[in-house]
Amino acid sequence: MENQTFYEDNGDTRNILEPLVALILIFLTVLGNIVNIIVITKSKDIPQIPRYFMMSLAFADLGVGINTIFAVYPAIFARWPYGDVFCFIVGVHSHIFCSISITSLLLVSIERYISINWPLHYHNYITDKRAIIVIISMWVILESYGFLLALIQDFNFYWFNPGVLTCVPGYGKPEYRIFTVVGLVGFLVIPTIIIVYIYIRIMKISQRHSRQIVEVNTAKSGDSSHTRKQTSQNLKAAKMLFVVSGAFDIAWYPYGLTVIYTAASGDVLPLYVDFVTTWLVYSNSFWNVLIYSIMNKKFRRTALQFLRQAFHCEKTTNNVVHVVPKDTDHSASTM
Repeated sequence: MENQTFYEDNGDTRNILEPLVALILIFLTVLGNIVNIIVITKSKDIPQIPRYFMMSLAFADLGVGINTIFAVYPAIFARWPYGDVFCFIVGVHSHIFCSISITSLLLVSIERYISINWPLHYHNYITDKRAIIVIISMWVILESYGFLLALIQDFNFYWFNPGVLTCVPGYGKPEYRIFTVVGLVGFLVIPTIIIVYIYIRIMKISQRHSRQIVEVNTAKSGDSSHTRKQTSQNLKAAKMLFVVSGAFDIAWYPYGLTVIYTAASGDVLPLYVDFVTTWLVYSNSFWNVLIYSIMNKKFRRTALQFLRQAFHCEKTTNNVVHVVPKDTDHSASTM
């Protein structure tokens, strides 16, 4: 395999724009998911088991950001300088981290469905130990699967794509057309259909439970505000995770359609199409942070507090007497 690949440039605009876009996306992905991991860790409002799955998703997204750092040099100098072995490693983990992301979304949707549909039996089905075992097993299986692809196909399955500026799996190559279709159906189409179905069911069940509980509580005591609030919180959480899953689909399906088309037809698409569709997939790794921040005030408040502290933006003065007692100045924020 030869990965010292060069390509024809389409002018100065491409030379400037693509490295700039890549650098911005890498920075947002890495920083955003570091903030995401810290907020999830600090938050007291997230139940422990959903926290495990959200952390798995955040670490996978952070992995995508770190993996794409190696696209900076090819973006600037138009070649892959790191050698064949490292191209293989980067390509493998490009596949692995994205697979872990969609699987984590699937697992958290199943966990939420069980918690809302069978709340009384939730802890019989899902425990901390089982959740941890499932997550570790998922990472080990998908990591092994990524490396086994090279043995099943060939070492050249992971290659340097000049349009993408990094090493990627060979989806879209005509010689891998059957594997491309099977892989995308198994790792993209089926999981997203299941996720969408689950969240539609969750919202319907939540709305039905809300009506039933309100009727019972109103008949008994005339006051159902607490129950309405709790049910509303469950529904908001389900909606937020549904939006996260929908964003994943928006980012992934253009890529899926293009690789199926190129694998089936044998046509070669322009380099900028490869760049846009693949980096749209990579960009999804920081979308979750934006969605959490927009849809959850406590997450946004904790994230902003961390960023102010990290970049020393806290407002401090040496000559001002603070009216608020010292022990309340830095009270912990929660989601």
